[in-house]
Amino acid sequence: MQVTSRRRKIIEMIDSQSAVRVEELSQLFDVSEMTIYRDLERLEKEGYLKKTLGGAIKNLSTALETSFMRRLQTNWEEKRRIARKAVEYISEGDSVALDSSTTTLALAKELKERSNLTVITNFVSTLMELSSNKEIQVVSTGGNLRWKTLSLVGPAAEKFISDIHADKAFVSAKGIAFEEGLTDPDLNEAEMKKLIVQCAREAYFLADHSKFNQVALYTFAKVTDLSRVITDDKTDPEFIRRLEEMGIAVDVV
Repeated sequence: MQVTSRRRKIIEMIDSQSAVRVEELSQLFDVSEMTIYRDLERLEKEGYLKKTLGGAIKNLSTALETSFMRRLQTNWEEKRRIARKAVEYISEGDSVALDSSTTTLALAKELKERSNLTVITNFVSTLMELSSNKEIQVVSTGGNLRWKTLSLVGPAAEKFISDIHADKAFVSAKGIAFEEGLTDPDLNEAEMKKLIVQCAREAYFLADHSKFNQVALYTFAKVTDLSRVITDDKTDPEFIRRLEEMGIAVDVV
């Protein structure tokens, strides 16, 4: 195996296992332990990992940046269009709950110049995005930080959001399907999204076309829990037609 291929494989193993041992890598690739040490030194300089005694562990700061930036960049133009439409439904004086998603982060960016709003969120990126506007009351749920998503979850966050009564909630999901509803692969994230939907008088679903007819592990809301869906013009027209037949308003941007 060539050097570049071996190092790429080591990166994949670090990403999936969070840790590797020099002895095991030496046997796997049939090279000397000194060769593996040189590989790890190079990968550490490039930010992929941190060397430990006899092995290496995942560089959490790099992993965080990679995970977040990948989500942020995916279909970003569609998310911006969706956010620009969503902001039209937010009025002065509203209390607005935003979940932890890059689509609602796009909405937060559109809200930066607004005033006389209360925004409640469990997303650290949204808290930071709105922190410079003194005309918006920004409320954090508190809770335990999930480094991979920069979201606040757990019992404290759930208790806080359960006591909130917002005017409108804006959420996204990993998937939406008619039978399974709105879904997320993480139980803690799903529970927070469920409570955010339930805490508001109106629930808006913001999602680009890639989320439709997709199903993740945990359901956090039924399709019928939604007041409105805002999506882009690549979304399956049949899905949109069925939503409208159910009495759910749909905006295609």
